[in-house]
Amino acid sequence: MRLLLLLIILPVFSTAQSVTILSKNHDVYKKKSQYSSIVVYNNNILLPAERCGELIVTGMDGSFISKTPTGIKDAQIEGAALYGDFLFLLDESVQKNKVYIYDLKAKKVTDTIKLNEFSYDKDTYGIEGIAVNIKDNICYILQEKKDDKHSLICQYNIKPLDNGKFTLTHQSGKNITLEHYDQYRYQLNRRYTDLFYNNDTLYLLGSYFDKEGSPANQYFIDCLSKRADESLFNNDATVRGIYRTYVDLSRMMRTFLFPVGGVLFHTNLEGLTLHNNEFYLVTDNAEGEAACTDNSNRNTLLMKFKKPW
Repeated sequence: MRLLLLLIILPVFSTAQSVTILSKNHDVYKKKSQYSSIVVYNNNILLPAERCGELIVTGMDGSFISKTPTGIKDAQIEGAALYGDFLFLLDESVQKNKVYIYDLKAKKVTDTIKLNEFSYDKDTYGIEGIAVNIKDNICYILQEKKDDKHSLICQYNIKPLDNGKFTLTHQSGKNITLEHYDQYRYQLNRRYTDLFYNNDTLYLLGSYFDKEGSPANQYFIDCLSKRADESLFNNDATVRGIYRTYVDLSRMMRTFLFPVGGVLFHTNLEGLTLHNNEFYLVTDNAEGEAACTDNSNRNTLLMKFKKPW
């Protein structure tokens, strides 16, 4: 049975104040590395490069520590999530739809899992984010758009096996469809770029794109809570409206349309995580290139701010 949920909107917080920029004056933030996901592991930040098979490690203050090749080639890594000492890396390459299992201790890929629940013929509709509920062994995978008016979250049971192998089993009948609809109309340029699971809540990073540099562009974090609505995670469900907007990032991101401290940053927010009650966000600073040695015209923006409540 498909449910149509008209959700109550949570209080919306603005983050125009108290944002800390972590991007340092290091080459990793100047190159076309396209960091589309972010993970905290052993009190360090991990930034998987989207197309050139590298894993960047920084301190929690953004200071560069190391760069390690992952051995992954011809991929578009759009999402990352932590399961113990394993990193689940999501490849959105058209019709590939894979999850690479990367052993952070052994520093190698131990498994590759094909996903059969998604179909698309252009990157703008690709699988864009992955989150793990390690307590219940559930994985959530986000499709940026399944059509012009909807995004999709599929749930999977995680089963760890020996030697770094895993199975991901799709939970049929438990898909969450997100309608791109505000109070008045469909927002055809609305999309979701990442998600993170914490304390029975899925936090969704999203944006509405008008045009490059436009003050009409919108950025936000939405949240879907098991505590508020358990049925949302136990049935096929459609979420309509402003799906519980939690934090409005739009005012904050407009400040980055111009140089900050003499640095011009890219505003394409693509990575989200939560650590010690602080949100960490990262932007993808290039378009469609595997050119991690080339300078970008805008730097990667890595930043953090305190979770409102």
